[in-house]
Amino acid sequence: MNKFARLLIALAMILPCSFHSFAQNAADLVKSGNAKYKAYDLDGAFADYNKAISLDSMFAEAMNARGIAYLASRNYGKAIVDFCKAIQLDGQYAEAYNNRGNAGASIQDNTLAIDDYTKAISIKPDYTEAYNNRGWAYLNVNLYEQAITDFNKAIEINPKYTDAYNNRGWAYFNMNETDKAIADYTKTIALDSTYSGAYNNRGWAYYTMKEYNKAIIDFSKAIVISPKYGKAYINRGNAYYNLKDTTNACADWKKALELGVTDVQGAIDAYCK
Repeated sequence: MNKFARLLIALAMILPCSFHSFAQNAADLVKSGNAKYKAYDLDGAFADYNKAISLDSMFAEAMNARGIAYLASRNYGKAIVDFCKAIQLDGQYAEAYNNRGNAGASIQDNTLAIDDYTKAISIKPDYTEAYNNRGWAYLNVNLYEQAITDFNKAIEINPKYTDAYNNRGWAYFNMNETDKAIADYTKTIALDSTYSGAYNNRGWAYYTMKEYNKAIIDFSKAIVISPKYGKAYINRGNAYYNLKDTTNACADWKKALELGVTDVQGAIDAYCK
């Protein structure tokens, strides 16, 4: 056997191991980035995702993961670019379509969002998050019946999906079916007693029914769970005001302002000394 033949055999034995190690390193970096992302260390996550992509620019999972981090940092343009790259690399990547839909919804492009969620569902028919997200996008464009259909499907697939119950409640509320809305918020709370948004939403439903004491109980619960929930403070303040309790109303409105909710300034100027 000549030297050239022996060299080819040696390369054939070495190269597969090298590529395996190369790919494994990129995958490990994505896993490390995901762990940092979950720990709210976005800078660390970006560092890992960027390194993974530099090692393997064809790694769709790394593109998708970095897009999620950009989405969390509200850099929607870069998020969309990464999700597009992930989709170009893997046209059947349902999660990347769903995530690009989330980015579209974040910039109020509900048409893009609905199209992407629909594509994700076509690839993965039991994709509960995509049904829920498409339902929310429909809700944003006032297509309440379509929204409810999607929330129903998400709940059918996962009967413990709290977001879908809460969102369906909001759709019912917008259709003036307040009793159904309250039932869905109550179901959400039964499944997750720490769901502050559901308490706030149920409180608002009671508020519109002029059941101010019930509303205050729910807004208060939302605030206990999420002490920086500015909207809940405004809502509770409004309920107190309707009970002619200006002292507590003003205290809540001022707390909301302190938390950065500036649209309450008018009420403070008008009713609080």
